[in-house]
Amino acid sequence: MPSIYARLGGHDAVKLAVDGLCTRVVGDPQLAPSFVGDASEGHAVHVRPFIVAAFGGPELYRGPDIGAVLSGLGIEEAQFDRTLGHLAAVLADVGADERLVADVRATLEPLRALVAPPRAVPAAA
Repeated sequence: MPSIYARLGGHDAVKLAVDGLCTRVVGDPQLAPSFVGDASEGHAVHVRPFIVAAFGGPELYRGPDIGAVLSGLGIEEAQFDRTLGHLAAVLADVGADERLVADVRATLEPLRALVAPPRAVPAAA
């Protein structure tokens, strides 16, 4: 089976999707506080190589450890889910079908534990 990268349409489609995702995330009042500034293109430049590699594209991700970068942002599970929702909407906009969107979600789901680790529940007294 072809990679997610190929199924999306390669470089141009992935660039369009990442740019759209970053624009949506930075413009979302529930997500924007996790980002410094409002320059979605600046975020896209850092996100794009990671996404290309995660989707099986021709680039290797050479950036900093994604878990280390994102863990300090205080992202909660609801924000992670909201981001995946934005990504699903952007992918639909660029022509991805439901199966491809589900494959993208499954590919990125392991990041949840790195980005939005479960919070310890205090023991009852």
